Amino acid sequence: MFNIGPGELVVILLLALILLGPEKLPEVARTLGKGMKELRRASDDLRHTVEEELYRAEAQAEKTPLTLRPAGSLPPAGAQPLAAPPAIEAPPAQPPAAAPATDGAAAPPIAKA
Repeated sequence: MFNIGPGELVVILLLALILLGPEKLPEVARTLGKGMKELRRASDDLRHTVEEELYRAEAQAEKTPLTLRPAGSLPPAGAQPLAAPPAIEAPPAQPPAAAPATDGAAAPPIAKA
């Protein structure tokens, strides 16, 4: 699980004994054991719930068969047609700009508001 060899395990246990002392070590080990037990119980419960939901989904999928049609075939009579995508309207056309006068006359001044 943790890929720890026997020599490494002995070193870890000796360090725990030195750091925690002989009175505190059993209490810490008991607490760690209870924590591991709760973690394993929660993990098993989660796995069981996921497996149960997958089983229900598979059972539901088997009850409702899929109806597949060959490509290019017509839908069955009375079937609702697929909705067409919304049409994109072109913006209104702009009138062409007036050509400048070519008779040599100046353009009338624009009145300021």
